[in-house]
Amino acid sequence: MSTIKTSSLASNLTGAIASRLDRGNKGYVDKSDFKAVVDQIDPSLNSNSDFTSSADSVYSKADSNGDGKITQSDLSASIDQVVSEFRAAADLLYNRVDTDGDGNLSKGELKVAADQVASDLSPIADQVASRMETDSGGKITKSELKTAADNAVTDLTPVADKIYGQLDSNGDGSLSKSELNAVADQARAQTAKLAQTYGIDLGSNQAETSSVVASA
Repeated sequence: MSTIKTSSLASNLTGAIASRLDRGNKGYVDKSDFKAVVDQIDPSLNSNSDFTSSADSVYSKADSNGDGKITQSDLSASIDQVVSEFRAAADLLYNRVDTDGDGNLSKGELKVAADQVASDLSPIADQVASRMETDSGGKITKSELKTAADNAVTDLTPVADKIYGQLDSNGDGSLSKSELNAVADQARAQTAKLAQTYGIDLGSNQAETSSVVASA
């Protein structure tokens, strides 16, 4: 496994996060900063008790010294902890698959792992099938499959409507080339900012993407 330089990753990432959240360049992030970000995403979340409770819990964990301020060092410590836990989980998973402990995964070990995953997923597949199979006939008919697909579409429609509404900036019920280009511009800007943060040279990819969208 390749080793991640945690301190460098945490420093770059926390710098980017802090610059976005820290209103007024105070040198730290407080709960009002978090609330302002949430308001930009969905103002109703700040009045949702379940969400605010979860947010408070996350904030408390990040605020390592409990002074009500999250500094860049607090964020770095939190990210280091997450990376450390991820590494431990990855090592545990690798060791479970590497049954002979030789530090390599053989084809046989991968097959055993795949068979185990299939076995673990079998009960879930049975539950999904039983929900789709409405007449208890032991088979999923074309009609039952269509009903399940229709239900899925119904469940996703509000989400799709919200996304469409955000893209359709003038609210005319259609997406113009300029609206699509605006979305592409935002995506390119975010990509460029992340690339700059981590020192990644995008080369001509951005320009090629721009020309493709503009000519669509």
